[in-house]
Amino acid sequence: MVFYGRVKMPPPLHAESLNSSSFGRLRLRIRQAQMAPSVLARMAHELDRLAQIDGRGFDPDEAALILTVTGDVQELKMAPFNSLWHQSRLFLSACLFVAVSDGQYTIEQSRHLSQMASRLGWSASRLALLEAEVLGHLEKRGRAHLAQMA
Repeated sequence: MVFYGRVKMPPPLHAESLNSSSFGRLRLRIRQAQMAPSVLARMAHELDRLAQIDGRGFDPDEAALILTVTGDVQELKMAPFNSLWHQSRLFLSACLFVAVSDGQYTIEQSRHLSQMASRLGWSASRLALLEAEVLGHLEKRGRAHLAQMA
């Protein structure tokens, strides 16, 4: 586990784990939200930006995760950022999945995520609760996966 502040980070994701039930549920929730193609395009764009904000380039696992949860977005015109407000919890959850998919949740990613959450009307404490929930879930799944491998 890698530590960022007080948050334990799960091990990096790998392409074979992208079809796990966690990601499948996230993908299903995004499909069930029935977002307009332009809103889904905005979501994919923002996830791409978050993945690259750490300055280490675009990790293949991050790209695979974004494609897994948003699908192949063909929409050329993106909705404005504030169109994500209606699905802000879902969007911010997807952001957290992408941010930790390479095993490191950098300070740059944390700040960027915090700024996006603020733009969507989220308080720092509300975002902290979501972080604890999502990261705790991923840690639990990672530990279960490791136990199965042992």
